[in-house]
Amino acid sequence: MPRLSTGVGLAAAVILTGCGITAPAAEPATRPVEPTSEVGSGHHGDAPLDRAVPVIVERVIDGDSLELTIDGEAVEARLLGINAPELRSPTGSETCPGRSARGELEAVIARASVVSFVPDEVDRFDRRLGVVVLDGKPATETMVESGWALALWSGEDELLSRLMIEAAAANRGMWGTACGRPASTDLAITEVLADAPGDDRENLAEEWVTLTNEGVSSVDLDGWVIRDDTTSNRFTITDLDLGPGASIRFRSGQGRSGRGASGDGDYHLGESSPVWSNRGETVLLVDPDGVIAAHAFVLP
Repeated sequence: MPRLSTGVGLAAAVILTGCGITAPAAEPATRPVEPTSEVGSGHHGDAPLDRAVPVIVERVIDGDSLELTIDGEAVEARLLGINAPELRSPTGSETCPGRSARGELEAVIARASVVSFVPDEVDRFDRRLGVVVLDGKPATETMVESGWALALWSGEDELLSRLMIEAAAANRGMWGTACGRPASTDLAITEVLADAPGDDRENLAEEWVTLTNEGVSSVDLDGWVIRDDTTSNRFTITDLDLGPGASIRFRSGQGRSGRGASGDGDYHLGESSPVWSNRGETVLLVDPDGVIAAHAFVLP
């Protein structure tokens, strides 16, 4: 059975079970679709640490990428199995979560006596994927544990996923108030339905995430983002005001008028393929400053 862990703002996560996933009590079902990963097919959990080679860290680019020197060769590396907050907003300014994640990676590297790297494949940006090992411990574990990186469910690393859920429950890093309180703490992701009847690819209208305003005031969601743990699935909300006590479903496919709010009362993401996966999924609602306002974990 799939399980759902939900949290909003600073609230502790709750694990729910059932043939579906709904909060607080009922039965949403999720059969996540084939997941996508921006970091390739390698799994962090498969990385043989005995293949680690000594490296010099020249520069930390952001919370999940850095410049290394390996055997005298300059290499841009991407940490396998995680996704840190974006360093820059769409306007080009640095974000607090992105800057904090970069600072965390810089700090943990600076504290290490021995830094090495387990190389894997090369991604589409010509970056070398792999695991940075700090005094025998993967940096990815430290980043997720501190709350400054998401575990990629497509990496199928149970330890990283567990560390992420624990960090969220403890309000560490981006899951807490390190970058300020979210613009609203009254919003909750109350349902995730990834298993559309029939072939998910042909029934995107029946794949959805439900957002509920549990407060007593309307929330203007223009410029907010609903997303998963990857870089690919990020959707900026436009022209949506959610009244007190109201809920809205974000459906993956096109509406009658294309993308956005529709006359049917739902919001359509306008995708041509499934968005949410049930091999494990992270659903986030992020305010315009990049602060997480609500989250849910769909557990495999």
